[in-house]
Amino acid sequence: MDYTLEMVMKGDAKILKYYENAEKLWQEIMSSPKANDLTSLAKLISNQQFCFEGQCGGKDIGQEVMAVSGILRYYSTASGWEDNFPKAKLVYEAIKKSNCSLEIKSDADSVAEHHHFNE
Repeated sequence: MDYTLEMVMKGDAKILKYYENAEKLWQEIMSSPKANDLTSLAKLISNQQFCFEGQCGGKDIGQEVMAVSGILRYYSTASGWEDNFPKAKLVYEAIKKSNCSLEIKSDADSVAEHHHFNE
């Protein structure tokens, strides 16, 4: 999460647009009828990596934004996961099963670790 945090710290407002773009991409992915099945979702996610990179700041930033936004779109600091944890866990597991880069998978692991997915 270093790339996006660095942009925030430098006051680079483009990061907001990158996360807005990511949210639209995730809405598209998760609205697919195939999004409820782990294997199908992993394929959908694999096919979108380059879209995230293209619309979310380039390779390094786009990969980070993809992983972080995909999982944390279900989380709120005010109320936690509420009933959304199964969806977040599905996205995490699909990222891990996907053909996405090791960097995306590592970023997903960081989010999962920080939010105690395996406890």
